Amino acid sequence: MRALFPLTVARSRLAGRPGRVALVGLGVAAGAAALAVVLGGSLIAQDRSLARAIDRLPGDQRAVRAVWGGQPGQVGGRWSSLDRSARPELRTLGLGEPFAATLFRESEIDGRLVTLGGVERLGRWVKLSSGRPPRACVASHCEVSGSPATARCRTSPGCG
Repeated sequence: MRALFPLTVARSRLAGRPGRVALVGLGVAAGAAALAVVLGGSLIAQDRSLARAIDRLPGDQRAVRAVWGGQPGQVGGRWSSLDRSARPELRTLGLGEPFAATLFRESEIDGRLVTLGGVERLGRWVKLSSGRPPRACVASHCEVSGSPATARCRTSPGCG
């Protein structure tokens, strides 16, 4: 009972002066509102600072990659669902139209090291010296285009 005595005294004092309770409550609410305004303003300032820093980066350094790594066949029929969910999210970043790329680990074919990969809309990134760009891959076949190790990308100085 002794432990509750201070609470009993505080309740009786506050009950006799309802204006004080309202004033204290108003002060607490004003303090919480001021803290929310300061934290919100700080978040906005950080966001604008980050946006300015990103705008100062060269174009070849402003890239976002959504990567899935694993063994072929692990995804099964879910690859298309991963692609359908990732593309709209990437579009919201305002960095251009997302595109798919696939890169396999370096392999040896006929005694030569090769790196196999695929890029959606290849003509956007590579200028061919002869021939035409490969058509889109389908389940039954895929056309290829070869390049020497010294080949460079035409649109991005940092990609070759």
